Amino acid sequence: RFTVPCNRLLDQYVDPTWYPLHMRDPAVTDGEVLASFQLIPAEQAKNVPIPDIRPELKNYVVEISAVGVRKMLPYKWLKVSNPWTHFDVGGVEEAKTHAARGPNGNFLEVVEVAAKMPTNPLYLPSLNIKVHDRRFGGASNPMVGTCTVDIGDIITGKDAAMRGQIQEGATTSITAAGPSTPRSPVSVPGTPHIEAARRSSDKTPLLFDQDAGAHVSLHVSEMGRTLPDVSETVIGGEEPEEEPKAERPTVNHELENDLRDRPFSMYDLFRGRVRGGGRKTTSTTRLAGHFKGRVRVMDQSQRAKFAPPMNLKAILQPTPWVIRAYVLRAQNIVPSDVGGSSDPYMIIKCGDKTINDRQNVKKKTLNPAIFQCYEMETVLPGDNELVLQVWDWDRASKDDMIGETIIDLEDRLFSDEWKSMKRKPIEFRTLRSKTSHASQGLLEMWLEIMTPEEAARTPQENISPPAEENFELRVIVWNTKEVPFKDKKKVDVFCRGLLENQETQKTDVHWNSEDGQGFFNWRMKWPVILPTQVPRLKLQVWDQDLLESNDVIAEANLSLKGVFKRAYKQKKSQTIPKGWLSMSHPNVPGPQGQIEVSIELLTEEEARLKPAGLGRGEPNSNPHLPPPPRPETSFNPFRIDKLLMLKWKQNRWKVYLCLFIVILIVVVVPIANYLQGGMLHCEDMIWFL
Repeated sequence: RFTVPCNRLLDQYVDPTWYPLHMRDPAVTDGEVLASFQLIPAEQAKNVPIPDIRPELKNYVVEISAVGVRKMLPYKWLKVSNPWTHFDVGGVEEAKTHAARGPNGNFLEVVEVAAKMPTNPLYLPSLNIKVHDRRFGGASNPMVGTCTVDIGDIITGKDAAMRGQIQEGATTSITAAGPSTPRSPVSVPGTPHIEAARRSSDKTPLLFDQDAGAHVSLHVSEMGRTLPDVSETVIGGEEPEEEPKAERPTVNHELENDLRDRPFSMYDLFRGRVRGGGRKTTSTTRLAGHFKGRVRVMDQSQRAKFAPPMNLKAILQPTPWVIRAYVLRAQNIVPSDVGGSSDPYMIIKCGDKTINDRQNVKKKTLNPAIFQCYEMETVLPGDNELVLQVWDWDRASKDDMIGETIIDLEDRLFSDEWKSMKRKPIEFRTLRSKTSHASQGLLEMWLEIMTPEEAARTPQENISPPAEENFELRVIVWNTKEVPFKDKKKVDVFCRGLLENQETQKTDVHWNSEDGQGFFNWRMKWPVILPTQVPRLKLQVWDQDLLESNDVIAEANLSLKGVFKRAYKQKKSQTIPKGWLSMSHPNVPGPQGQIEVSIELLTEEEARLKPAGLGRGEPNSNPHLPPPPRPETSFNPFRIDKLLMLKWKQNRWKVYLCLFIVILIVVVVPIANYLQGGMLHCEDMIWFL
């Protein structure tokens, strides 16, 4: 049933509208009805003519270039072994393919359905695609998956426009290639309308690049509180200029988003049904696989103007191919371990072939440098999906998959635009997980597909990472000033330094600062392996609370890109002299204090020759850090001895004055009385003594 609000009806005829059908729950769609309504006063009904709602019909041909089915799931515990596909337009005109082999079987044939259809796209029927499995020699042909394609969208070009295939000014009135990935909404007859998951065609922002690195959130909470990112400060100068070199082109997203000539579409197939209604509604509808092909709708009278049908068997003859996936890095992956890091490694799958690269696991990193070429053989068309997965290595428990990205090899191989690229571009592919809709990171890679003969005479490219050099980063926090107070008349200041995948370090506390100043003379240091993709140091100022969570006051994000690159290129230590840096807070306008620091990046050899301890610890040298000149009021309030000493120093003259007054009363006053009386009586003398 469906409901039409009478207060919205007009007394004039309006174009019909598709109304969703449902049983009890309006959120569950069980089909659609095309209808138009008029609300006419009874006394005028006889004078209002009934409009002719019969649409104008025309002879069309629906041409389906059926490539095959992909990833068909078992049906009733049996593998889909002999799939064939049935097509009908509006449930009337029909056609079907021959039977293929296996859950990834190929049809490689073109079928046509001739039908009279309305010229108005609003009235057009749907193309129903039903996949059956021939079992027991044809005695049983259960339907194992189905979907519905809106012919109106194909004729008007909406599906092609979704993929970016229709250029401005192009003719789109008759033909379009259908809803390839991202896929169009599809539905199962008699079941709720289901929209297949789409991958946005918007370009994914580039979080990392080989030269510049990327901004990475380095938040490490202090008692659970964190600070959003603030703007970046470049320190130590810009990166040195490099000689121009021929580089591989780069796209900051999945390459298929830019390919406008993908020849085939992938239609999601579903199976199952909905029972009951309302709160008792139950659904067994689920994804069953995919149908791959191309759909064209042609005016029968103008068919000669269209390109002839594809000779799929000639074009798509199953042929062996060699796949080479050059994986450079995984970047900004989601932490999988308790410590906020991961131990990632790669697994590559294509059909029944798998490459497990667990032996090359990268320890404790969210930005692993992989630099591996993974090569495998396949047959296309056939096993069309190349699956690249990033896993987290675990010693004591089962390894966990962090995320994966899937490339349709057939879309690449049969794309003239892709084949015309002399050098296949590096692409940044988003890693996805079935347990989350959020990105799990990025994979930087490029793909090559070649014949076995080409692979035999073309060696793999050498993508070995640049040689690593060990350095030591030393940061001395000298002082802070102008640190704002949050909710009291004083602030207990300490500073923290954060470098990705390194232990967070912090200074001691400058207690009871009444003017926003803090004195530290505190050294932090970290081992650094260059080159690195994340040359950023985060310095934060916090307010220490004894009974509550500590509060972050401000921070400075420092880009050390130029310093790191200069040190690596020159193989020399780099120094940034002592200076003041402004700090900020993303939720508070204006500066939020300043921090005085000096920075050294030492080669491994120089760091060994110039030892230095953490904080003010031994060896306290290079340079020597004296105790900070903090005022006497700067101490931990739980130190009772310090508190008593401070009170004594603050009030000792008051104590002396009190003692002096007591002496006056006890000694001087009796003497004065004696002198005033002229002589002392014996009992007075005894009392005085």
